[in-house]
Amino acid sequence: MNYGNKPYELQDDNGNLFLNKKKNDNSPDWSGKMKLNGQVFYLSAWEKKTKAGDTFYSVRLGKMVPAQPTDHSIDKGNAFAPADKKDNMDDEIPF
Repeated sequence: MNYGNKPYELQDDNGNLFLNKKKNDNSPDWSGKMKLNGQVFYLSAWEKKTKAGDTFYSVRLGKMVPAQPTDHSIDKGNAFAPADKKDNMDDEIPF
């Protein structure tokens, strides 16, 4: 989403939730993202009722996958590995 000339970016200590189309009973009713201390987290919420019939939200905060590659992601050979990272193994097999 673009606001003026700048793309939308979460500000610290802020987040957003969007209503989900539930896939099953365990899926959150709402999901989105929240930024805390410079890190972005997944945010999920389930709408529930108390015994008295009052509505409340059960909320879960989950850490997101890093946007930038890390040494760990490069070493594990996942999609974050840069294209120019060379394999240290020789092309010739000695047996």
